Amino acid sequence: MNIGKWKILAVSMTLICGLALPVLAYEYFRTPNYQFNTGIILQSPASPTLQLGFYWDQACTQSVTTIDFGEMVRPESPTQLTKDVYIRNEGDAWTQILWNSTLSATTTEITEEWNVWMMEVPLNTTTIDPTIVLHTYYRITIPAYATAGTYNWTLTVWGDSWIP
Repeated sequence: MNIGKWKILAVSMTLICGLALPVLAYEYFRTPNYQFNTGIILQSPASPTLQLGFYWDQACTQSVTTIDFGEMVRPESPTQLTKDVYIRNEGDAWTQILWNSTLSATTTEITEEWNVWMMEVPLNTTTIDPTIVLHTYYRITIPAYATAGTYNWTLTVWGDSWIP
């Protein structure tokens, strides 16, 4: 059986195109990676008897004023970013901790939670007596392929008096 040079060339070209086209299509149509910043300004309204301090360390020597999650490449799977925050009751009364955020007004994609460490209970309505340091964590969850951009929102934390 004699196969002509043109037939061999045609079959070879078909095989090469069959292998190369998917690679070229992937490179052309893939979703590009974007980076976006995240940041938070932590605020704590103070009253004479209800005062909360926010710290990066358990010894309460490094104050938290801003929680910055930095830059990251848009994730291809859901991603959680967590920051530990120590809260100290610096007042002289039992305090119920409450917080809210403007994150939902900024985006509906990124979600947040603030919990008491190890107990895995929400921080809202947790009570803390004077001079006690509470280990907490603030976590955001970024969905896969979130919209690229810069996200900034404000956390507000306050205390209400609580009688045990």
